[in-house]
Amino acid sequence: MSEEIKEELNKEEKDETVKEETVKEETVKEEQTGGIKLSTALLIALVAIIITAMIVTVVMKQNKENITSGDTNASGSSNEGLSTSELISPADSEDTYIPSVPTSEELNPLSEEEIKEGLGNGDLLKLTSSKGTAVYLRNYKNTEAFKASVSYDESDVDGLILRDVLSKKAEEKEPDHDAAATNDVVSINYAGKIDGTYFDGGTAKDQILTIGAGGYIPGFEDGIIGMKEGETKDINVTFPANYGSEDLAGKNAVFTITLNKIVATLSYPELTDELAVEASNGRLKNAEELRNYFREELAKQNIYNFMLEKFCIADMDEQAVMDIYFPVIDEYKRQAESVSMDLATIAMMYQGTDLKTMKDNIMNSSAQQYALMELYDAIAEDAGLTPSDDDLLKLATDNGYSDLEAFYSGTGTTEEIAKQYILMDQVLNYLLSLTK
Repeated sequence: MSEEIKEELNKEEKDETVKEETVKEETVKEEQTGGIKLSTALLIALVAIIITAMIVTVVMKQNKENITSGDTNASGSSNEGLSTSELISPADSEDTYIPSVPTSEELNPLSEEEIKEGLGNGDLLKLTSSKGTAVYLRNYKNTEAFKASVSYDESDVDGLILRDVLSKKAEEKEPDHDAAATNDVVSINYAGKIDGTYFDGGTAKDQILTIGAGGYIPGFEDGIIGMKEGETKDINVTFPANYGSEDLAGKNAVFTITLNKIVATLSYPELTDELAVEASNGRLKNAEELRNYFREELAKQNIYNFMLEKFCIADMDEQAVMDIYFPVIDEYKRQAESVSMDLATIAMMYQGTDLKTMKDNIMNSSAQQYALMELYDAIAEDAGLTPSDDDLLKLATDNGYSDLEAFYSGTGTTEEIAKQYILMDQVLNYLLSLTK
């Protein structure tokens, strides 16, 4: 399905705070998304030039009038062929500091013992990427276990449709009850503890959420149901095993929640054929096609979570990681110049940290993106998946371009990036086919 459909069905942006990010359920990661945005997010996450745009989103939102689609290496500097032996020492200034590329051992979540045990009992699979890199991942070829791990309920589909389609047509009404219920918009304070200790980002005041919208970790919203204004109570929840923060993933937590106010009650329309056509800008014909679209996206989300729960690569290509890292830094520089700021100010203002730490974070993210690229490449290599010229042309026409030259020019992408995009879509569809 084309990106245009995803854009039409994509939910409206919600105001978020740094604290909210910790409690909200994450997907790559999404960072941040679920359901309808998943396929796009996965593909974008592994395409360096689009990663660049995602990382500077906050800066770009603040300065839309200054944004162009120019060369991401606008600073004019050349970083080609740079190896870690030539990197500037961390002792030098933050402006010139370049972090070392993390080793595969530093990024790998699995020990040698765990890999050996996993390969022995069939939980893990060893594949080889087109570069010859060994990739260890969960065994999706164990069909029954794979199907069970990525299954979902129709109630999950209902939740996505409610959030991404019906919510856009919801009407706010004055609440006629004194106990919080599903579809209520509420204001709450919360403070979370793990093993009796408060954790970073687990506290917020006057937080607005809609009960039943599915924007928070499982059990969080349900715990508010039945509470009355002014009431405080503790709820027990468990962060998902694939939660974005490794420090929180799989952990049990206790949140002390105070219901400040029931702000409003939302009334949602029924999903009709007409609404499905409208929501997809005419690309879907009826409500059942819309449900099938969300079923597929939810299945892909679960597949993505399954694959990322346990995987690692044997070797890290330093130059390939640098090729991801430098465009991100160059884009930051371009954005900083467009608003007459320096990088240190940008780092503190939008990342809440010093420039060196921001660069370290970007380097770690770049290495993780490279590892993900190798993961998908290894699956594609094993399954014999290869983007064709017809696939490239279809990508162009699906996005409103008559030919590839116009597509590359109009989107600022390249053939290599387009092939990465298609390859990831092929891998997801291939894995999806194994669940049917």
